[in-house]
Amino acid sequence: MIDVQRIRATPEAFEVACKQKNITLDVRVFLALDEQRKELITKVDTMRADRNAVSKKVPTMKGEEKEKAVQEMRLLGEELSKKEIELTAIELRWKELLLKFPSLPHSKVPVGK
Repeated sequence: MIDVQRIRATPEAFEVACKQKNITLDVRVFLALDEQRKELITKVDTMRADRNAVSKKVPTMKGEEKEKAVQEMRLLGEELSKKEIELTAIELRWKELLLKFPSLPHSKVPVGK
């Protein structure tokens, strides 16, 4: 598997490699999906951290404050579930595309037919 950092750093080289090896793969689409994946991972991690922080505080809360926190966590939990499903789908597509990337050929290797 190709290192994602390398793809991010030199997308043009991978576009050329794909063309030389007759692989139909749009590097720009992969990079856009990669960016979307990174943003979604950050969002999901933040939501999990918020949920965990409030969950630790709930036992010490009382009355209305506790009810409000529990209700907010239910809503957050529902939103988190949706985001996790979305992230899973994006990661599957991301991995599928990543596995299609060819190795970069050495500059002295002739282009095949």
